Amino acid sequence: MHELELLQQKLDQLLKRFASALADKERLEKTIAQQLLTIEQQQERIDNQEEELRARGVADSAYTDRDREKLKKHLDKVIQAIEKNIELL
Repeated sequence: MHELELLQQKLDQLLKRFASALADKERLEKTIAQQLLTIEQQQERIDNQEEELRARGVADSAYTDRDREKLKKHLDKVIQAIEKNIELL
């Protein structure tokens, strides 16, 4: 009898751990979905900005090196934000 009680206790513990693991899995899946959405939105923003830059002809225009450096820094910040979200996955 005692062995059955021990087995039942172990089974109960395993079931609790399993339920906890399932809850963690669901929470992590929601987090991943949110982060993927954020990444998609940021990628869309980058694409839109790149398209806008091409339309304006920034690469071929007479902007100064200082203007190009500002633009490069801005794009680097956006790319870093995307990379950060990817690392969080």
